[in-house]
Amino acid sequence: MSGRYQTSGNGDRSQPEGCESSSDLLTQIVQAETCYRAFLVSGRATQMLQAAPGLGTSIPILFIECEGMVNSATGLAVRGDLDPMMPELGFDLDGQFTLFSTEYSDAGEFITVNGWVGTTEILALRQGASFRIPVE
Repeated sequence: MSGRYQTSGNGDRSQPEGCESSSDLLTQIVQAETCYRAFLVSGRATQMLQAAPGLGTSIPILFIECEGMVNSATGLAVRGDLDPMMPELGFDLDGQFTLFSTEYSDAGEFITVNGWVGTTEILALRQGASFRIPVE
């Protein structure tokens, strides 16, 4: 069963939401890949990748949606502390992390997010050659 996982400022990852259409899932993957390509050509990608060895391989790149903050945004979690309970899941989305988003600029921008302020939803993840929808 595929779906999304949410955190809500306390580290609780809820069960996947209801079934989504395959076109919605494909759209999420395309958006994630587009954002990833913009990240790679950004001036800070090399610095971010060097700061987090294993990002995209042993540490998944998460394509997430952040809500409940001053501005909501969708993008890639590219920097932060690893999740203390499950570091294999990537960055601690309840702490402070850096989001790379192309939502407001095609070239993309880096946004500091305080995860404890709102909710964060994992839409897709990349751990290897391509993005996929997380499964339970």
